[in-house]
Order: sequence, then structure tokens, then C-alpha cells
Amino acid sequence: MSVLVNVQPTMTARHRIAPKHVAANAVDKAYGRPVVKLWVPLMILLFVSAGVGAGYGFVMFANLRNSVATQHAVNLALANKVVSQDLGQSVQVGYFVGGNIYDHMDGTGNADLTIEVKGSNGSGTLYASEYEINGNWYAEKLTFRPDQDLEMIQVPELPNAPKPQ
Repeated sequence: MSVLVNVQPTMTARHRIAPKHVAANAVDKAYGRPVVKLWVPLMILLFVSAGVGAGYGFVMFANLRNSVATQHAVNLALANKVVSQDLGQSVQVGYFVGGNIYDHMDGTGNADLTIEVKGSNGSGTLYASEYEINGNWYAEKLTFRPDQDLEMIQVPELPNAPKPQ
């Protein structure tokens, strides 16, 4: 024979369970400190940080996409007959241009870029390594890879381009 006994644990102030709904300016009576809801300011900080990061990324991609070095690489590639046949007419630069551009502010600089391009016949990726002398950009190495083919097309440099020192 078993006997059921209803035993209630004794609750001291130290082991008290907080109510589910606590006012924003409530004070925890057991410990005498205010109950602070930190999730609201933390969420605001998180959203503001994400917005600033996204804006910074957008500006950086836009600067790379619209740079003189990027436009020079695209124009030089389109001057090549094989590349222009693969891409077709109305060639556009993709939204994400990767790489970096170092402009030394004295008319010299260098750039290493990965440029997505799309035309009426197809799309592909330009890999450009360029340098700047006296404000003019020159291709050190320019390669095009069509999306539909794995063959890399080497775009020859201009014959009269000065060499960097």
C-alpha cells in the first residue's frame, strides 16, 4: 500500500521565482536591484550595426564597379575579337566587382580586379592586373573566362604601354 503525500517546498527569498510579466521599472525585491531588459537596446544596436555595415559594403562595391581601372579593363577586353564575340552587344558590368585598387595619389597606382560581365550572347569573368602611370591605366595581365567554357582567354596588352618601374 502506498501513500501519496503532497509536499510543498519552502521558498525563501533566495530561491524565489520571478513572475513572467515584470514592469520595465520594477525592482527585484529579493536582491534590491532594478530589473533591466537589455534585449531592446541590444537589438537596436544590432540593427544599426547591420545597416552601417551594409551601407559601407554597398559604397565599396559601387566604388570598385565604377572605377577608371574597371572601365579600362572592360574596354580593353571588348577590343579583343574573341571576347566581344563571346559576350555580344550591350555588355554590362556585374554588381559585385572584387579585388582592390591602390591609388597612390601621385598619378601612379595598381589594381587587381575580378569583374563579372554580361552581354547579349553570354557572360563571364575578367581577371585584371593593372597599373597606373601618370594617371593612365595599363593592363599588366588581362584574362577572360566565359561562363559556358572553362578555357581562359588571354587578352594581349597594348604594344606601346609603358612598363611600371
